[in-house]
This record gives sequence, structure tokens and C-alpha cells, in this order.
Amino acid sequence: MEICVLGGFGSMGSSVVKALLKNTDALIRICDRQELDFLKKFPFGKDRISFRKVDVLREETIGPAIAGCNVAINCIGPSYRYGVSIARAVIQSGISGIDVCNDSGAVNSILALDREAKQNSVTWVTGLGFSPGLSNLFAMKAAQGLESVDKVSIGWVTSVDELSGRAQLEHLMYTANDSVSLYRNRIRTRTRPFSDPEEFKFPYPIGYMKLSHVGNPEVITLPDYLDVNEISVKGGLIPVWAQTIIRSAAKAGIYKDVAVREKISSIFQKISVFTQFHLHRRNLGNAALKVSVQGIKKGYNVRITCATIDKLDRLGALPVVTGAVFLANGEIDEKGVFPPEGCIDEDRALSWMSRCGLVYTYSEKFLSGP
Repeated sequence: MEICVLGGFGSMGSSVVKALLKNTDALIRICDRQELDFLKKFPFGKDRISFRKVDVLREETIGPAIAGCNVAINCIGPSYRYGVSIARAVIQSGISGIDVCNDSGAVNSILALDREAKQNSVTWVTGLGFSPGLSNLFAMKAAQGLESVDKVSIGWVTSVDELSGRAQLEHLMYTANDSVSLYRNRIRTRTRPFSDPEEFKFPYPIGYMKLSHVGNPEVITLPDYLDVNEISVKGGLIPVWAQTIIRSAAKAGIYKDVAVREKISSIFQKISVFTQFHLHRRNLGNAALKVSVQGIKKGYNVRITCATIDKLDRLGALPVVTGAVFLANGEIDEKGVFPPEGCIDEDRALSWMSRCGLVYTYSEKFLSGP
């Protein structure tokens, strides 16, 4: 089994490569714009890693680079810029794959490739990372056994040093520059980014955090698989000043120019290096995810919650690796383009991730009687 990781030397891609090395025996082909020292970046992958050069600005280079692989994983970002073109190129090559797309607009365009994927007899899973990805599986897990579902509330938080990848920083700035998706009263609508702050309680050591709307793709895809009235995705950064800077700059219109976003993300990335040591000393170098589903169970109004806290590289990489293994082993046999909840059994996936080190809590709270 050989798995190709597009952008395998990047921030997210290197996390996926490390997770593949640790949790599978697959051969790994890294496709990136330039080759780095394998032994320095992946000291235990000498005999399992190969390299192919690829230029994502030229789609015709993607097919030859991934030829012969069982599964392709796209970790190249930002998703709003490269997600659709890479998915299309991989699908046209006749290879099944996965991406970690976290942009609602790009996800819609990737889902529109469904007919092309079926014609090529391949499967593409979009948005299988931290949020979306693990959050979708948590939502489906929490909704099990409910007679009806009223609301899905997704909240995530991560420290600045965990967002040091430039693509992720660019995504946040791009999100802050426009309205974000929201699902309310069974209608897909839009709202202001970072609006409607709400307090979430996360596991130790993060505790209470105020989160606001970020409009990740869960609000686009979950209503197709859950009969629900409302879905919201709210996020936040540690330290809080980082989010304040992003929000304030967006209000001033600074992020409208792509070149400006690239320059600011580069500066922000350098700042994060200086904050990293301080954050880790205070046990704040973490990412956390909390998904609550409210509905009716046996006539009672209940809230079921799944939550986890860990490093973002693990929380983002484990769902990707799980999906890649399932695809390579034929455990996902439907052809087409799907979000995680559309083709992956949440119980099987969470069980596999738990064996690989994922730790999460599952709690149930009765809110009122019949």
C-alpha cells in the first residue's frame, strides 16, 4: 500500500506523514514543490518515504506525481485557493483521495465534482481534518439514539503556535474578510465573522473560552445527513489578542488583497515562534474540540457532548490517516464525493483513532422531562 501526501513537507502535511509512519506500515510518497531532508524531518521514515516534485499551479503535474498510489491526501492550502483544482486533478487521475478543506465555498465546489468522481470510479472525502472532520464524526456519534435533533453546537480553540502554518493563518484572515455560513431554522444563511460570542467550557487546561462564528463547512454538509434545526461552528484563539488582531484588521479591510494576506501571515508566523515557549510553559499549547447535540431521547430533552483536547497536529492528522486506511482497505466502497459523515462509520472511525491515541469524553445531560 502506498499513500501519497500532497504538501507532505508543510505544517499539516508533515503531521499527516508522521501519523502515517507511526500508525500504518504504508509506503509514503511526498509530493511537494521542493525536496527537504527526509532524515531530518522524518528520522524514522528512511525506507518508507519517496519524493515527487509537483507544482499545484500546473494541474497537469499532479497526475504523473501521484500515479500508482492507492490513496492521495491533499494537505496543500489554503483550501479556498487550491482545494478544488487539486481534488479535480486527483479525481481525473482515477485515484481516490482525501482533503482537509476547511472553507465552506471550496467544499461546495468540491462536492460538485461528485459526478466526475463516479465516472472515474473513485471516492473523494472532503473536510476530514480537525474541524471539519473530527467534529463531523463527533456530531454523528452524539446524535445516535436521539429520536429527533434540534441543535448541533461545535466549538474549537487552538493556540497561536498550533496555527503556525501559513495556509491556516491565511484561511483565518480570508474567513474574517467576508460573511460566514450558518444553519438556522433549517435555512442556510450568512452572518458576520467572529459575531455572537458564546462561552464554552473545555477540558483542563484550557477551561472557559469565548468563541464566535467562523462558519466552517459542517454547517454546509451536516444538514444533508442529520434532520436538525440549527448548526453553528464557533472558534477562538489563544492568546485572545491574536483573534482580536485578526478581527480588527478585517474590519479595516486590510485582508481584501491576497498579497497583503500572504505578507501578514508570514509576519504572524514569525511572531508565533516567540510566543510558543511562553504558551507551552503555561500549558496553553493545545487544541480543543467540543461538539454538543441537543434533542429528544425517550421523551426527554437531552444534550450529548463529545469533547477532546490534544495537540492540533494529532487531532488534525488522525482523521486523515483513518480515512486513508479505510479507503486503501476498501472499507469505503461508495463512489463519488462525500463529507466525512456521508461515507465513514463514526463508531468504526473513532474506535480506530482511539487505538492510535485519540482520547475523548462522551457525556449525556438530561435538560427537561416530557
